[in-house]
Amino acid sequence: MKGRIGKKWVIAFVVIAVFLVISPLIASKVIKGIETAIIRGKAARSATATAIRKEHIRFDEKNHVYVNENGISIARRAGDEEWRVYYQINRFADIEQSIASRLLKAEEERNAKGKQRFTILNKDQYDYLQVGDELSVTWCGPERSEIEIISAGKPVTSHVGK
Repeated sequence: MKGRIGKKWVIAFVVIAVFLVISPLIASKVIKGIETAIIRGKAARSATATAIRKEHIRFDEKNHVYVNENGISIARRAGDEEWRVYYQINRFADIEQSIASRLLKAEEERNAKGKQRFTILNKDQYDYLQVGDELSVTWCGPERSEIEIISAGKPVTSHVGK
């Protein structure tokens, strides 16, 4: 009986020792995976879009608040103006095809719900840009369905020769 107890303690000691050696390695791998996912989600990426509509808005005493795409109320002063260009993303660059397809489907669903994306430009940019023009979009996000737009506008190279 004394031999069995000794073997059980040896086995328990070996299991604990292996666990203590392996667990930091597993934890390190898990932490690196989480860090990679976070960095990937925060990295700026490119996409292309097409300008689908333009709108000039002048805010007044009655109409001076709107809700942005994140559901936040934006208050403007009476007399403020915005030159908006609405666009639809049509291609995501430099990501896996399966992710790009999923994001494009989410963009289509978003547009079907009437939630068109827009960018606010200065008047000169607004006048220069035309419906149907291709836009360069910079975005980041979790690669699921909701992305965060960092910027959108006419590619700088398109101004050359104009």
